[in-house]
Amino acid sequence: MKEKLKFTLSAPIWLVILLVAYVLTANAQTGPIDNKPAAKKGFTPQASGPSLPVLGSGTIGQLSKWTGLTSSNSILGDSIITETKLGNIGIGTTAPTSKLTVQGMIESTLGGYKFPDGSLQTTAAVSGLMFVVHDLTLTGNGAGASPLGVAVPLLLSGSIASPILSATQTGAGVAFLGQNDSGTAINGKSKLSAGIVGESNNDDGVLGKSNTGPGVHGTSNFNFGILGETTSGTAVVGISVGEGNGVGGAAPPGLFAGDFHGDVRILGDLNVSGQKNFKIDHPLDPENKYLLHASIESSEVMNLYSGNVTLDSGGEAMVRLPSWFQTLNKDFRYSLTPIGGFAPLYIAEKIADNRFKIAGGQPGMEVSWQVAGLRDDAYMQKHPMRVELDKPAKERGFYLHPDLYDQPEEKDVEWARQPELMKRIKEMNQKSKQQ
Repeated sequence: MKEKLKFTLSAPIWLVILLVAYVLTANAQTGPIDNKPAAKKGFTPQASGPSLPVLGSGTIGQLSKWTGLTSSNSILGDSIITETKLGNIGIGTTAPTSKLTVQGMIESTLGGYKFPDGSLQTTAAVSGLMFVVHDLTLTGNGAGASPLGVAVPLLLSGSIASPILSATQTGAGVAFLGQNDSGTAINGKSKLSAGIVGESNNDDGVLGKSNTGPGVHGTSNFNFGILGETTSGTAVVGISVGEGNGVGGAAPPGLFAGDFHGDVRILGDLNVSGQKNFKIDHPLDPENKYLLHASIESSEVMNLYSGNVTLDSGGEAMVRLPSWFQTLNKDFRYSLTPIGGFAPLYIAEKIADNRFKIAGGQPGMEVSWQVAGLRDDAYMQKHPMRVELDKPAKERGFYLHPDLYDQPEEKDVEWARQPELMKRIKEMNQKSKQQ
């Protein structure tokens, strides 16, 4: 909207008008143009002749400037500076959205930039972030209604000790979130250190979720694919809320799917289709051999106790058992073996008050005894052992060891449970054979 200048102009415009009038007055007093400074005025006259009326038009909110002279008038017009009724200043734009909005490049030739915290930046940081590369330009202007955005790919490169990209969340939300419908949401790689590090004072340091693929996937050629460390809690936790496994492990033949250095605690059943062994360095050749022993297996959950006792002058002996024995066990079975000769040994008194009596031997004879009892604590009462189980519907037609029944490896029961994992394992085994 254009209109004639009025006496309601803001103070900056009046200042310009007064300055123009001052210049014109000075020109009128000094006469013809010359190269000498104007006396007592401090500036060089720009025109000659009498004082001229000031004419021109302007736009509301637009700062005016002197645009030139005619033979009869001094002319005012719009500058490129705008001041809105909200106090926002625009340079090169008539619609500033902040206290200062500039359309075009800003150049600082001296002094640098000073920030509200008092810090002064006089040069671009050459030791920090080196470059940001993306295939399109940034979007948005940083306002609440138009936040900054960037097209992919976004590549950050630098050579500094501190993180190149850091996200801090002081509230209850997520500091950094990666989402992907089909591929990897977050991928971290490192040649000498951790690819991804997550830390938290009281919650998850790293949380991975997935509907079909791995929630967190770590790979390494010579070190840990995923490393968890803790000073007081659990370093790595796997939780299953559906039909999957909390923690799964896989390895090529001859290697370990799980390797634990220290004690292992299991609050539940341990199912093993192979052997349950102890393995130690061979006591006769510890440098070159191992010694293995298998566990005794049974269709009953049984505890076994044994010992030796010497019979008294009557050819009898009372064997005392721990105070918890009858609380833990039931349905006792006995075995007696005389040592050094024959004797018609028998159980004179069955277990009562956590003890039993042996009789029928010779005075001073040593007897080896063995007692077995079925486990009968509160856990076994609530979770009795089931010897035969029907396979779930989706596992029928699959085997724990398909090769024993001349079936292909795809008939392994894990192909029914976790097909994606088994595909990865197959690929891994094929790669290991090619190396």
